[in-house]
Amino acid sequence: MIENDQTMHARKLDSAQVILETGAEGGFLILQRFRTADGTWKFTLTIDESTLADFLDEADQLDLVKESPPVDNFEAAIQLMNHYPWRELELISVLPEYAEFIQSEMHNPQMLKRRKSMNAQGLLTSAVAETIRVKMKKKNYDLYYDHKKDGKLTGTIAVSFEGKTKGKLGKEEEISQTDIAVVEENFRQEGSLRKAIALIEIEETTDNPKKLIGDIFAALMGKSIFLPGGEEVAVGEWTTLIIIAKEVGHKHRNDYIQNMANGAKSAFGSANLKIGDIVIDSFSPDKSLEKVLTNNINEAIKRIA
Repeated sequence: MIENDQTMHARKLDSAQVILETGAEGGFLILQRFRTADGTWKFTLTIDESTLADFLDEADQLDLVKESPPVDNFEAAIQLMNHYPWRELELISVLPEYAEFIQSEMHNPQMLKRRKSMNAQGLLTSAVAETIRVKMKKKNYDLYYDHKKDGKLTGTIAVSFEGKTKGKLGKEEEISQTDIAVVEENFRQEGSLRKAIALIEIEETTDNPKKLIGDIFAALMGKSIFLPGGEEVAVGEWTTLIIIAKEVGHKHRNDYIQNMANGAKSAFGSANLKIGDIVIDSFSPDKSLEKVLTNNINEAIKRIA
């Protein structure tokens, strides 16, 4: 029996069961199943990022809840889930008959370690970075970001105190990682490195001074920056280091840190001390992260124009 969309929707509402719900501060993944007219199960995945609404511009709040088309079996449903880091999120609920499988997937030692370190950090950053990336492309800049590893513009952005060893950047050479890098799209001269226009750290939940100072000096102490895939980019007076934190009411203190950092960076003997400017800014429900980040990137571009 073939059901039309309206009949299937009504049946789904009557028989839907939540198999798995995982989430963090930035949103939720909800895997559901429902019975069709012939008694078989269909599976859908809902991606709910509505908790980000306060931090996004109104135009970008329209698509915060998305649902996949139905798939025919649990294995296909897990493939839908695998597009997202669901094993690293907090388990909210699970249907008992799937509990053993889900627990084994989420509770192995590697996942527990990654979940503890990740927590909710990065979900908001990824959502906003993906939105801004499209805008930067129109201005002939590439935007790379961490926290989501499903494409050539996403993945680890490494701050290194050495170059590559045997043609490959190893963990031993890494000082830290940066959340976002904005890089000129094309090489200016053949064989030269592309210029990093902005290096950006986002603190989604705090403006703790130790965090801000650590973000700044971890970048300044490095000798080179490597994009996902291992490409090295040039850092110099054309580069702005931008730290954006959740607004907690410490602007005066943050301004002091910014001024001291700009004055102290010349004391380092590392290549990254050539960074032209250091900026600390903050976001809040009244000043969305997307807007604050976009404004700071545009200012960084203007500074070298």
